[in-house]
Amino acid sequence: MDQQERFRWLYAEKNHRGSGHALLELERLQDGAIIGDGRSDFTLETKSYTLKHGNKTFTLLDVLGIEGDEKKVIQQISNATQKAHAVFYVTKKPTPPQKGEEGKEGTIEKIQKQLDSQTEVYTIYNKAVTNPRALKDGLIDENEKESLKILNKEMENILGGHYMGHQIVSTQAAFYGLASALIPESGFYKNKQKFLEVFKAEELLLYKCHFKQLGGFIAETLLQNLRAKIIESNCNKALKAIEKLQKAITTTIDG
Repeated sequence: MDQQERFRWLYAEKNHRGSGHALLELERLQDGAIIGDGRSDFTLETKSYTLKHGNKTFTLLDVLGIEGDEKKVIQQISNATQKAHAVFYVTKKPTPPQKGEEGKEGTIEKIQKQLDSQTEVYTIYNKAVTNPRALKDGLIDENEKESLKILNKEMENILGGHYMGHQIVSTQAAFYGLASALIPESGFYKNKQKFLEVFKAEELLLYKCHFKQLGGFIAETLLQNLRAKIIESNCNKALKAIEKLQKAITTTIDG
């Protein structure tokens, strides 16, 4: 019995017997259990997801937010980026990362410190969409497009040629297009129905929220020439490590 079948069986069991145990199990198995609550440090540890596209298998690492409590996130982000050949900086705002002030590191400084050895860094603007009609005329407006141009410029200043541009998506809307195991009394289920009332078909919703486009980008751009990209990424990390060692030796000698 797969998870979807178990979910349906438990829902029937709950309705038949009014089982509290079945309801708790349903809540645990319901799609969306890993969705965050908006806090930058909601994710407390790196999660690994193995995915497959065609004949290519790859791993997606869901890492703690770089804006979160530095004591909680710094080592896990460092460990994850050492394994990655491409990094997505996911933001819910189409504006450049904040700079630090009064001796305190801002998001910009954290990005520079954590991601400057990466070969490929992309921004994903993950737009929150609660009203399906907001997708009717496109996911982002002209103001957001202009803001993203400024963001791109700022990221290029930080990361140079390693920064590869941005992608846009609304994962919130995409979730409603993809989720199938939902408790009918839940907010997730009601929101899914609200979006489908407007777009009718899940495929259309996934296109309107740019999930299909993001998937195409990953398949057609990120996963092409994967072995060569991994080698280049490892070489770049090794070069950065040597540069840091040289700097440390120079500082020691000069001191």
